[in-house]
Amino acid sequence: MRCSVLIRVALLLMVASLAGPSPAAPQARNQPRGGTVVPGGARPTAGPDVGDPAPEVKLSRLGGEEIALSDLWAGKPLLVVLGSCTAPEFRERAAAVGRFSAEFGGEINVAIVYVLEAYPAGATGPFGPRTEITQTNIAAGCSIPVHKDLAARREAAKLASRTLRLEVPVLADGMDDAAWKAFGKPVAGAFLIDRQGYIVTPQVSYDPTEMAANARLLVQLQPPPEPPPPPTGSKGR
Repeated sequence: MRCSVLIRVALLLMVASLAGPSPAAPQARNQPRGGTVVPGGARPTAGPDVGDPAPEVKLSRLGGEEIALSDLWAGKPLLVVLGSCTAPEFRERAAAVGRFSAEFGGEINVAIVYVLEAYPAGATGPFGPRTEITQTNIAAGCSIPVHKDLAARREAAKLASRTLRLEVPVLADGMDDAAWKAFGKPVAGAFLIDRQGYIVTPQVSYDPTEMAANARLLVQLQPPPEPPPPPTGSKGR
């Protein structure tokens, strides 16, 4: 454990030298800071900021099984992208998520969390009415109403997966919208999380170029996993 702490301190000092003069200190947050920091990773959002612990939320696989988000960063860093088919910003970035997975799939887990519809058919969504977006959604095959229950949300996620040809695992947020709220209620947000569960890069709107650059640095800077302890009770010969 002491070795891990020393490695993290060394990484922070090295990154500080690469990043140049320190910016003004951010306002204090309720959560402690930690994790691996990369130059240019600071992109504050209404949700967790750089160095904050990633939210611990329960999600649903499209087959119905429950999974904790933390299961996805156990052993590997994680890129999580949040969005819905009725959000044009999310649709425009869907292919980039697949390209990220193709480049980093062996080193970084990637998942999409399907949240409430940004611009649902026949109703006003969380971002207000947008008639032009409603028409765009119809043309894109993404005219989806408000989810009445979790089964409907999973079906919407399956439709999005087929329509957008998503090539990464898709998980459904709960009907309490816990993940969407915990990550700052983004339209098409993306968060890079290190193996210890800390936010490395928060983006209120997924920027594939910046995220890929920070992911390459994370792969270089992230310390290797600590070896498992030796088995106890073994007898020498």
